[in-house]
Amino acid sequence: MIRELLFASALAAAAMPAVAAQGTGFMAIEAGRSDLSVEGAKDNDTAVGLRGGYYFRPQFGIEGFVTRYGADTSGPWRTEVDGIGVGVFGKANFGAEAYTGFYVSGRAGIARNRVEETLRGVESWDDSDTNPYVGVGVGFDYSPNFGVGVRYDYQEPKVGDVRVKLETLTGSVEYRF
Repeated sequence: MIRELLFASALAAAAMPAVAAQGTGFMAIEAGRSDLSVEGAKDNDTAVGLRGGYYFRPQFGIEGFVTRYGADTSGPWRTEVDGIGVGVFGKANFGAEAYTGFYVSGRAGIARNRVEETLRGVESWDDSDTNPYVGVGVGFDYSPNFGVGVRYDYQEPKVGDVRVKLETLTGSVEYRF
């Protein structure tokens, strides 16, 4: 779980000097809507997150993120979810030069999510789970340093014996350096 995240981060950090002259780093802020489904009950909330990473080439790289997905308050339980993760991504730009024009992207990796359950005023507990995530995106890169996009991500963290279906649709602003 945590060991896998640390191992992936260490591996990525070790590989960076070998390709530093060819790639570029990035930071992205994202905000949008999260849909949480817990045993058939569905609710939505605001998701906010921060992503950062490294493009080894304009077409692929690694990413890390931290996101607050919001809470499901549709039943007697309040379910709150946040997470961190690492993964890889691919991106195809349709501009005249690298990192410009319209793009489509895809990503996959592992996320460590903390799910907190609270029965209104009676009891509270939390649990963590490591699970895969996948996502797709579209957007426009205005220059080699700046772009905006829309991203959809999907994952299913598990709390005890309960699967939480987690979908996010976010807008993003990315700066590359």
